[in-house]
Amino acid sequence: MTQEVYLTYFDLLGFKEFINNNDNGYIEDRMSQIFRDMELSLTRRKTIFTNSVPKMAIPDLSSMKVNCINISDTVLYWTNDLNPKSLVHLFFVSYCFNQSFNLYNFPVRGCMTKGLVNHVMGDDKSSNDFLYSVRCLYGKGVVAAHNRAESQQWAGTVIDKPVMEDLQKYLYEDILNNYTIKYRVPYKFGDTGCDELVFKLENRVNDQTHLSKLKEHISSVFSRDNKSIENESVKVKLENTLKFLDYLLDITGKRH
Repeated sequence: MTQEVYLTYFDLLGFKEFINNNDNGYIEDRMSQIFRDMELSLTRRKTIFTNSVPKMAIPDLSSMKVNCINISDTVLYWTNDLNPKSLVHLFFVSYCFNQSFNLYNFPVRGCMTKGLVNHVMGDDKSSNDFLYSVRCLYGKGVVAAHNRAESQQWAGTVIDKPVMEDLQKYLYEDILNNYTIKYRVPYKFGDTGCDELVFKLENRVNDQTHLSKLKEHISSVFSRDNKSIENESVKVKLENTLKFLDYLLDITGKRH
């Protein structure tokens, strides 16, 4: 059934190059790290310990309160409804994903929005071991989020105006103040002429030392996995992301 929900669409930048430039063993190891951080974000970093020896902390998927689907270089999180609590859960899941991936795992750009979606999920297997698996999320909300996310020229996540207005309506101003900031997002088609709400990469960038460390993390994530940063398109996205960190220092910290 098609219904209006909250949705966040993420696009992993440089995913094809990552696949093409590494051997299968390395790719499998990195994919397990990507899945782990995707699940940690889904559970808002809540973990449980396994019964194995030695015991390991793994994401506690029993605690998740939003849906998730991953198809190649696309990760989507969405709610079941427009309940304010659902919105807050998706907000923090999206914040965790944007922060952990862009600072430590894989560069991503995204869009958190509100729109109409439907989904079909199911698995069938034939008697001779062939698999038919449906994992499909579709609707005008998905298309809008896709277009908005993949038109951005940086690693970051924009929050659509209807979502911002709902957060304000439900009196979540403290959340907005702590985890988001108004910023002129760079797009392929040029400047929109207005500031938009985006996730911070850190709640606060304290000083030049902190800024330098964050820039090192971002640059490392862009070049990790044998991904080139010499391509002009990649250079633009990296430079724009580093400029955002400069802006965070100007607004939230101290320049020396």
